[in-house]
Amino acid sequence: MRACFGIRVYEKTFDWTKMQKYYFTDMGLRNARLNFRQLEETHSMENIIFNELKIRGFNVDVGVIVQNSTDFNGKSIRKQLEIDFVCNKGSKRYYIQSAYAIPDQEKMEQEQRSLMLTGDADLFVVLQ
Repeated sequence: MRACFGIRVYEKTFDWTKMQKYYFTDMGLRNARLNFRQLEETHSMENIIFNELKIRGFNVDVGVIVQNSTDFNGKSIRKQLEIDFVCNKGSKRYYIQSAYAIPDQEKMEQEQRSLMLTGDADLFVVLQ
C-alpha cells in the first residue's frame, strides 16, 4: 500500500514516546487519499521540504535538543526542543527549521532556540 501511494515513513523517537511521521512523495495523491481533508499548510510545507531534501541527495533526520533548567522554586525542568530537519550530505551538515508564518519576534526566537542550542557551528536555516 505504501509503495502505491509513494509514502515514506519517518520515525521520530523521543524518550517518552515513539511517533511516526509520514511524508508523501506526491502531495496530490496524499490529498486524494485523505479525501482532501487535513489540508494544513504547515504539514504540506514540511512534506515538500522533506521531499526536496531527499531529491537533492541529503540524508534527513530529526534533531532533538534537551534543555535542562530550573524554575524560580529550584525545581528542575527538562524540555525537548525539536529541529525539523538535520540534513547530512558528505561532510556537510545543515539544520533546517520550517515555519509557515513568523508573525513576530517571539515566534522567530522560538524557531531559532533549538538551532542555537546545538553547539554546532554548521549552517542554520529557518524556512518561512
